[in-house]
Amino acid sequence: ENVFKIAIKRQETHDEANLNVFSVVFMEDAGLVDEHNESLHDLHYFLDKHRVSFVATSSHILDAAKSNRAINLFRPQQQDDLYTLATGCYTRFGSSDRRQSVMGRRDSVMSRSQHFISRLCLPYEELMKQQMLSKFFGL
Repeated sequence: ENVFKIAIKRQETHDEANLNVFSVVFMEDAGLVDEHNESLHDLHYFLDKHRVSFVATSSHILDAAKSNRAINLFRPQQQDDLYTLATGCYTRFGSSDRRQSVMGRRDSVMSRSQHFISRLCLPYEELMKQQMLSKFFGL
């Protein structure tokens, strides 16, 4: 709520100075707010007034009260996201220059890494296809 008030005040300052500047409130992971402790209900007033722009990202589907005040963009699940994440984590934390020099050529290390990563990712993907996890979001 305070962020909106600050953004509105800043926008008013820009408008008074005839500046072609727009204030935008950005909220990351809007779907993770614990509705019992931190309600997004207070935002409805600011979203309905349209005094500043508002951008929210979420990995979860927002409720109707928020969704009907917005343009929703959905990105389809990418098949290689899990492999890209696992490869990045493994090559950053799981391998070292010493290990690469012991194992030989870099190509050989990458081939072994990809084999190891696919052996981790495939069972995870199968697990996530189970009905009891169908509404689970995230890794």
